[in-house]
Amino acid sequence: MFDKLDEASLSLAMDYLQVAAWLAGFISARNQFDVSTDGNLTKGTDTKDWMNWIFSYCRQHPTSEIFTAALDFSNNLKASNKPN
Repeated sequence: MFDKLDEASLSLAMDYLQVAAWLAGFISARNQFDVSTDGNLTKGTDTKDWMNWIFSYCRQHPTSEIFTAALDFSNNLKASNKPN
């Protein structure tokens, strides 16, 4: 029924899941320990939204590190959650 993934596709899928899991942990820590947030930075978003943002960031900043991307992403979420 399902075709097997080739090794390259499987590796890419695993990389995606690892980054998504790491990012979820980063956001959870920021929610817990950054008192300047309301404890829910990811309101109304899901993992697909996060990864689209991260991919876009990485294309624009190819030499940047994942920590920097995650920090910029969480700052962006924090800014978008502020009341007008």
